[in-house]
Amino acid sequence: MPTWKTITLDPVTTISQNWWMQAGRVWKNRASLPPSEGFTKARRTVTADADGRFKFTKLPAGSYYVRSELTWTVPFHGVQGGLLTSKEDVTAGEVKTIMLNGAK
Repeated sequence: MPTWKTITLDPVTTISQNWWMQAGRVWKNRASLPPSEGFTKARRTVTADADGRFKFTKLPAGSYYVRSELTWTVPFHGVQGGLLTSKEDVTAGEVKTIMLNGAK
C-alpha cells in the first residue's frame, strides 16, 4: 500500500526558486531546506488521506511549490517511489485540484 508523506507548500520567492532548482526536486536532497528562517516560517504542511487527497486553506494569491514523497514496499525489492512535485499559481479564493505525478 502506498504511503504518503507530508505535503509541503512553499511560496515561490528568490530563495525558494534557488533551492527548488538545486535541491527541491531531487530525491537525495528531499530533507534539505535553504538556510532561511523566512522560508521555514512560510512553509505550510498537511497530511494526505489514504487516497492522496489534501487541502490547504486560506492561501493568499500567488505561486507555490507543492511537494511530497510517495513510497511503497515491493517484496524482495524494498522501498520504491520518489518525490512528487508541482509549481502552482493560485488566485484569490480559488479552489484548485492538483495532481502530483512527478517532478516538474
